[in-house]
Amino acid sequence: MTSVPAAADLTLTRITSPSFGTILSGGSGRQFVLNSDGTVSGSSAGDYVGGAAAGEFRVNDTSSPQTISIVVDNVSTQGGLTVVSVSCAYNGAAQQQCDGSGISVSSVSEATLRLGLEVSTSTVHGDGDTASVSMDVSIAYL
Repeated sequence: MTSVPAAADLTLTRITSPSFGTILSGGSGRQFVLNSDGTVSGSSAGDYVGGAAAGEFRVNDTSSPQTISIVVDNVSTQGGLTVVSVSCAYNGAAQQQCDGSGISVSSVSEATLRLGLEVSTSTVHGDGDTASVSMDVSIAYL
């Protein structure tokens, strides 16, 4: 068991939510990857128009460096999307999967956590349609 100093305080502040921006209308079965650096890739990336933004969170830790676990869970969608995976990049590190099992890293006093998503479309989308993804992001000391 790891002991955590009594004065330890870990805070997570959302700066931006992940967004694919504008994508052309199209059929179901398309695949898009919003990388943690904000770029869009995937087999249907040619339908991407612009305005994508990775999710960005500020993480503050007032303790000495601790091992932390980053977990993204309770993912839900609206508007004909299926989330295939969620990726995280903590404090400039390479992105890695973070959808349920947790990522263990050493905390720093102030860091940035960036989120990306891989989604597939499960319905035909027309002009003006919107779709969204929601999720819980949590960080805990190990």
